[in-house]
Amino acid sequence: MQMDYTDIFVNCSIENAQQMVQTVFQQNTFEINWMSQFNGKAQRGSKGMNVAFGALAQYYEIDFQIMTLPDGTVAVRLIKATSGWMGGVIGAHKVKKQYEGVVNMLSGYFQSQGVYRGRNPP
Repeated sequence: MQMDYTDIFVNCSIENAQQMVQTVFQQNTFEINWMSQFNGKAQRGSKGMNVAFGALAQYYEIDFQIMTLPDGTVAVRLIKATSGWMGGVIGAHKVKKQYEGVVNMLSGYFQSQGVYRGRNPP
């Protein structure tokens, strides 16, 4: 299975990036579960309801990693952790759009804070 992910590059401390990621997810009604200091999972919706009702009860899950690169830049990696296929084609399309929205939301927040340096893929 191919892993879909986006790296967002920022010019700030890894701790500052961690705080900003948490702030953005919480402001957008995601529940955050930290696996370690710089790795976690952001979730919105109910997995059980998604199984029962498919595309009508959407569940989103995005894994993230925050790491310092050799040049000192911090990368926030967002990983699409759910496909949405339990909700059929409509569910998969909604999950793809939600993922793109989260990438744009975090990129925009980093831009507004003056720390954004780009992302891959763009």
